Amino acid sequence: MVLACLPFAWRDLRLTWVRAALAGVGVGFVIYLVYAELFLVGSICLWCTAVHAVTLALFAAVAFATAARGVPRPR
Repeated sequence: MVLACLPFAWRDLRLTWVRAALAGVGVGFVIYLVYAELFLVGSICLWCTAVHAVTLALFAAVAFATAARGVPRPR
């Protein structure tokens, strides 16, 4: 995700789908980890919660930027 969010990667329209897919995978993983914290471990980790918040904020930034730029159509 770090490579997909570097400035040169934002200029390359071909990486739009990759960046969006990676952000979606991150949100899916956050959902699983919150489930594991609540139901499997039974405890909330504050550090993990901070990482979850950053991941959700990154997803929002990618989603809004992708919507603003438009998604290129595959040929």
